[in-house]
Amino acid sequence: MRILSIVAALVFLTACPEQVVVREIPSECGNGKLEAKEECDDGNMDQGDACTGACTLARCGDNIQRIDLGAEQAGSEECDDGNNEENDSCLNNCRLARCGDAFVRTDLSEDHVQFEACDDGNAEDDDACLSNCLRAQCGDGVLRTDLSEGEPGHEACDDGNLADDDDCLSSCQPHVCGDGIVGPSEGCDDGNEDPTDTCANCALASCGDGVVQAGERCDDGNLADDDECLSTCVPARCGDGQIWAGEEDCDDGDRVDSNACTNSCEPARCGDGVLRRDLNPEDEGYEGCDDGGQNEGDGCSATCRVERCGNGRVDANEECDDGNDVQTDRCTSACSRARCGDGVTWAGIEDCDDGNFENSDACTNACQLARCGDGFVFDRREDCDDGNNVDTDACTSGCRRALCGDGITRDGVEECDDGNLEDTDACTRRCENARCGDGHLWQNEEQCDDGNDIAGDDCTDVCALARCGDGIVHEGEEECDDGNDDDRDGCRRDCMIQRCGDGIIDGDEGCDDENPINEDACTNACQPAACGDGIVRLDLAEGDLDFEACDDGDNDDTDACLNNCREARCGDGVERQDLAPEEEGFEACDEENDSNEDACLANCRLAECGDGFVHEGVEECDGGEHCDEACEAIAFCGNGRLDPGEDCDDGNDDNIDACQNNCQVVSFAVYHNGLYWAWASPCSGGCSNATPGHYGRGWRWVRNGQEWGLRPNRGAFGNNRCAAPQFDPSHNHCDWNDPIVYQHDGGSSELWLVHD
Repeated sequence: MRILSIVAALVFLTACPEQVVVREIPSECGNGKLEAKEECDDGNMDQGDACTGACTLARCGDNIQRIDLGAEQAGSEECDDGNNEENDSCLNNCRLARCGDAFVRTDLSEDHVQFEACDDGNAEDDDACLSNCLRAQCGDGVLRTDLSEGEPGHEACDDGNLADDDDCLSSCQPHVCGDGIVGPSEGCDDGNEDPTDTCANCALASCGDGVVQAGERCDDGNLADDDECLSTCVPARCGDGQIWAGEEDCDDGDRVDSNACTNSCEPARCGDGVLRRDLNPEDEGYEGCDDGGQNEGDGCSATCRVERCGNGRVDANEECDDGNDVQTDRCTSACSRARCGDGVTWAGIEDCDDGNFENSDACTNACQLARCGDGFVFDRREDCDDGNNVDTDACTSGCRRALCGDGITRDGVEECDDGNLEDTDACTRRCENARCGDGHLWQNEEQCDDGNDIAGDDCTDVCALARCGDGIVHEGEEECDDGNDDDRDGCRRDCMIQRCGDGIIDGDEGCDDENPINEDACTNACQPAACGDGIVRLDLAEGDLDFEACDDGDNDDTDACLNNCREARCGDGVERQDLAPEEEGFEACDEENDSNEDACLANCRLAECGDGFVHEGVEECDGGEHCDEACEAIAFCGNGRLDPGEDCDDGNDDNIDACQNNCQVVSFAVYHNGLYWAWASPCSGGCSNATPGHYGRGWRWVRNGQEWGLRPNRGAFGNNRCAAPQFDPSHNHCDWNDPIVYQHDGGSSELWLVHD
C-alpha cells in the first residue's frame, strides 16, 4: 500500500508571487520508518514476526502464523487460518486442534484419522467421550463408569464385542442365569426363576439322561463335572471352573492368565513365559519375571527372579553396580557410570542432565541449568543469549531480543524506549523521541501533528492547530495572516486580504460601503463618487446635491456631458463641439441667453442675414418689404431710422406720441437728451377750466413715442401742477424749467423737463 503525502511550499510576494511547486514523496512499508496508516514498520517484509509484511501488528486471526516466538511465549502461534471458527484444524487462539482440547472438529469425515465425534476436554476413557474423541458405546471394550445403574448408557461390563454367549452381554450387562440368554455355563435360560419348569437354575430338566435333546449341547448320561460333558449338559472347556480329569491340571473358572492357573488350565510355573502377578515377593512361587526360559544372565534368572542392576554385583552389560537403586550417585540405577548427558542428574556434580547434547534446552551440554547470560539460547524461553548482562545491546540482560517497546533504550539504535507502544507520549512506538512532524500527537505537548513540516495546512509546522492570527497563512482557509488584529494593515483580523467592498475603509480607500453598487455615493473602487469619474450616480433625484444627469469621465466641456455632469443643452453657455452641423443638438454658438438679437441666436445658431432676427448693431432689419437682401432698411417713414426729410422716426404707427406717423414732431413736444416729451392730448375741456384737484386730468407722458407709464395724480391741485410760472394755456405745456410733480406706483418723484 502506498500513501502519498503532499509537500507544498507557498511563497507570497507583494508584486509577483512565485510558482508553487508540489512534489509527491511515496511512503513504503518495510523501510523501517513508521508512516501514515502503518501500525508498525520493522524494516523487513517478513510475514511471521511481530510486524507483518503489510506493516500491520501481528495478531491471532490475521491469517499469518507467527514463527518468531517460542511455544511458551506470549503471542506464539501454532497456526493461523484467519477465521473465527473453533471447529476446524486451527482454534481461535491460534493453537492446533487436538483431541482433548474441548472443541469438536467438524471439518473431517468419519474415515479421517483425526475425526472427532466428541471432545470433552479430558483424557478419560470411562465417560461419554473416549480419550480418542469417539463417543463411548457398548462393545467398544472400554467400561463407562460415569453413569449410575439405571441411567441410559450405563455399562456393568464391556468385553469389546456384541456377542451374547459370553459373560458380558451385547447390552454391556453381565450374563446371569434368568436373563433369558443361554450363557456359556448354562444349559438353558428361560428368563424366569421357576424351579418347577423344564429349565431350572439354567439346567434342562432332562440333562443327564444320556440323550442330547433340544437345548442340550451334550449329555453323557451322568451328572459328573470332571468329564467332557458337564452336569449342565454343556461341553467341558478350560475356564468353566471344572477340572476336566486327564485334560486339565487346574481350572479356576476365570480368564486371568497371571495367577496360579493359567488360561490354558495348567498350573503357573517359572519358565512358562507367563508372569504371575497374584503373589507377593515373599510368597513361594513369586515371579519377578518369566521370559519363557531358565537361563541365567539374560535378565531373568532360572527361578524367575529379575536379574537387575542394583543387586550389588556387576553383571554382564553393567559398568557398575553399587547395590542400590539410587539414580543420582556415581553409579546409576541402570548400573552405568554417571556422566553428563546420561539423562541422570549426578547429585552434587551436575545441576541437571537431560540426556542430550542440546545447548538450547533447559539443561546445557555441560549439565548446567540454562540461565540467561550463559551464552546459549534457551529454546522457547530465550530470544537470545549473548553471554553478558548488558541491557542496552541487541540482547537484553533478560535474554530478550532488544525490541522497541521493551522499556530498554538500545544504544545506537533507539533514541528512547518507555516500554509501551503508545505514540502519544514522549517516546513513540518506534522508540524515537517524540517531535513535531513525526505524525503522532504528543499528548499535552502538541495540539496536532500531521507528519509534515508544512506550515500552511491544518496543522502548522510547530504542531499547533491553524488559526487566524497565528501569523501563518492557512492554505485554502486564509488569504493572509499577519499575526495581529489590525484591520487596516493590508490583512484583516479575519485573515482576509483587505479589499474594496469589505466594508472597512483602509489604505488608500476614500470609502467602503460593502456593496457592489457602482452608481451610489461610494464607487466599486472605494472612492467617493465625484462628477468626472465616469460613473453616473443613480441614488440621487434631480435637485439633490451632487445629482448627476451624466458623467462621461472626461474634462471636455464641449461634448454631450458637461464638466458639471449636466447634459449639454442649447443656452447653457457652453458650445458643443462633438456634433456635425447636420446632427441633432449641434451648436455653432451658445451665449447662455435666449436673445435672438445678438450674434448667437436662441437656437445656438450663428446670427445671419435672412434668419428672421435683427442682429442688433449689425443688421438694420431682417426680412419684410422694407428690408433689402443685405438686411439694410429701405428708407421710409416708420422704419425707425431718421431719413432725410424726416423730423423724427420712432418706427411705430402710434400717432399720439411725440413723433407722428408722418415722421413730424408734435408742436407741444420737447426733445431733450435724445428723448421726446410731449402732451399726447389737450386738457379735457381746456386747461383753463381745470379745477383744483383735477388739474392735468386725461394727460399721459410719452417717451420716444411710447407711453412712459406716468400719469399726473388726481390729488390736490398743489401737487399736480407746474411750480412757477403757472401753466401757460397758449403753449399747452409748462415752462421747461418748472418741475412737474407726479406719482408712480404709489411712490412720489419729480421729473424735470429742461429746455435746451
